[in-house]
Amino acid sequence: MTVAALSHFVIGFLGTYFFLLSAFCLLGLIRAFDMKTDFPVRLIFAGLLLFSLVFTQNFQTICVKIKNEGMTPWIIERAQKIPVWFVLAGLMVSTVCLGAVWTVMERQIRFALTPVSLQEGLDFMPDGISFSTQDGIPLLVNRKMQNISYAAFGTGVLDMRRLLQLLEAGETAVGCHVEYKENAVFLHLQDGSIWDIQYREIPIRSSQVQECIAYDITEQYQKNQEMEKRNAHLAAVNKKMREYNQNLDSITREREILAAKVRIHDDVGRSLLALRAYLSHKNGDRKGLVDLWRFTVSALKGEAVSHDTADRMEVLAQAAEAVDVKLVFDGEIPKEQQLEEVVAAAIHECLTNTVKHADGSELAVHTMVENNMVTFELKNNGKPPEGTVEEKGGLRTLRTIVEQHGGRMEILSRPEFLLRIQLRTGG
Repeated sequence: MTVAALSHFVIGFLGTYFFLLSAFCLLGLIRAFDMKTDFPVRLIFAGLLLFSLVFTQNFQTICVKIKNEGMTPWIIERAQKIPVWFVLAGLMVSTVCLGAVWTVMERQIRFALTPVSLQEGLDFMPDGISFSTQDGIPLLVNRKMQNISYAAFGTGVLDMRRLLQLLEAGETAVGCHVEYKENAVFLHLQDGSIWDIQYREIPIRSSQVQECIAYDITEQYQKNQEMEKRNAHLAAVNKKMREYNQNLDSITREREILAAKVRIHDDVGRSLLALRAYLSHKNGDRKGLVDLWRFTVSALKGEAVSHDTADRMEVLAQAAEAVDVKLVFDGEIPKEQQLEEVVAAAIHECLTNTVKHADGSELAVHTMVENNMVTFELKNNGKPPEGTVEEKGGLRTLRTIVEQHGGRMEILSRPEFLLRIQLRTGG
């Protein structure tokens, strides 16, 4: 079957198809030049366009003259013998080549850096970016920078220099504000986002291009704020710790001074009681009394060490015996050093007051332990106080000792003298 045997409808259809093929080749060639694709791609499009135009023109001419049966040159006579499959093959080859070269062109455009692809890439950036001339005329602004400008100033990026002036003056929309911190500019928007605005000039050829970038630092800013609060809290804690250490050193020194005073008070008081008993009865161990005073004087000079807590109760018992006072214990004193220290100091003070003020002959020490609390009650059989007992001297020192050990002290004057001390036990 030759071309001469084709009907008018088929000839028209093939002519239309070749025309459309030529149109697509022309569009592809224009796009290839516009996107600056590789030279082979543009060359192939140009060849396909030329082939489709020549083939379409000659095919239409041949078919028209064949159908009109007019005088035809020898080339048309030969064209009458052209088979249909040859025309269809040319049509298919041209179509396949067009599709292949168009695919290659689109792939190159997709991976090529073009003004359009550059703008699309900048629009998808999470940060705002803009380039402008020295006069503030925008050259390239992405979508994020436009959104930031609208949110902060109520207008788009039309004049970058004007926007920077507004930013410097802090003239922002309601709910937004500008924060300057250590040579940095932070723009707070109404939606809670925070942007770090950075500005610089870039030399390009013989001119200067101004670059403005807005970085989203919302999460980092919030973490820095939390870190600053924690650092401030730690600084306050460190300050309190330093004050506590200073107070602790002071308390330790006061405790040591108080302990030294108590030892000296005990030693001197014991010596005085022994001397009073010796003078009252005109008998006793004179040599022991002299040795006791020598030891007391050495302790005052720092040349001797006073008795430890372990044997203090025994020393108190000896002192009571020396002044003819009987110690009566009701209840067992817990074996804890701080409790023994406190009760020994209390017994010594009450023993002195029994002899000095009450003129008594017996000192009772009642101990009660309940719910990790121990209570000491000390009273004598002498005459009751004439009035309210004033805390001074030894009683004041005793209260200090009790409170330093976390206890409480109470003094009752009626109907008889009673000293009550409450302390918490370690168990």
